[in-house]
Amino acid sequence: MLNYLKSLALVLALLPGTAFSLGLGEPELLTHLNEPLKIVIPVLNANELGVDDIKAKIASNQMFEKYDMQRSYVHSNMQVEVNLDPEGNMYLTILTRELFKEPFLHVLLDVRWAGGNIFKEITLLLDMPR
Repeated sequence: MLNYLKSLALVLALLPGTAFSLGLGEPELLTHLNEPLKIVIPVLNANELGVDDIKAKIASNQMFEKYDMQRSYVHSNMQVEVNLDPEGNMYLTILTRELFKEPFLHVLLDVRWAGGNIFKEITLLLDMPR
């Protein structure tokens, strides 16, 4: 019985750290059509992870195919960065240097960390500049 209680205590002690998994919030588009692209996406439940612990990029051609999506030249020009805001909240930024001329964006993100990985499909409609 004592071994059972020790095992149960160990399992319960480990649960709080494993109950939450890293996730991504809703993307926020910060640019308009015919401007360099800038999208900010909150990283949720990062807990003890730092910006160097998370690797984010546009998914590979194989993953685009697996998700029945088409990867184009537009995706090759995108950069994904992991950042912290002044309050210490982590977020991803998707950027292009070139003007983004497509009226909508359909992209697949590949986010990895020591505890796992996620793929996030994002579709956004870009507005005309005001």
